[in-house]
Amino acid sequence: MISVADTGEGMEEATRQRLFEPFFTTREIGRGTGLGLATVYSIVKQSEGYIWSENGPLGGSVFRVCFPHVSALSMTEEADSSAQFSEQAVHAETADDMHPRGTRRGLAAGI
Repeated sequence: MISVADTGEGMEEATRQRLFEPFFTTREIGRGTGLGLATVYSIVKQSEGYIWSENGPLGGSVFRVCFPHVSALSMTEEADSSAQFSEQAVHAETADDMHPRGTRRGLAAGI
C-alpha cells in the first residue's frame, strides 16, 4: 500500500464523495481542470488496484493506493522489455518542485 498525506484542513464528506469525478475541482476558475485525481483513479483501476481518501487523524487528508501483488518473474520479464524506458524515467522522476500551496511535491524514483 502507498499512502500520501498532507497537513491541510482535510475535506468535507461531500467533497470526498466527488474527488475522483472528471472535472470536479474545489479551485477557482482557471486554476486546474479537475482531471488529476480522475486520471489517477483510472490508472489505479486499470491496474486492478484500489484508491481511497480519508481525513487524517491530526487534520489533512490521506490518500491510500493498493495494487495487486505481482510476481517477481512477471516483473523481470517486463523489465527486460522496457529497460531503456525505465532508466530514462528514473531521471525525470527525481526532480522536485514547490506546489502552489507551499507543500513539497516530487515523484519517487523507485518504490
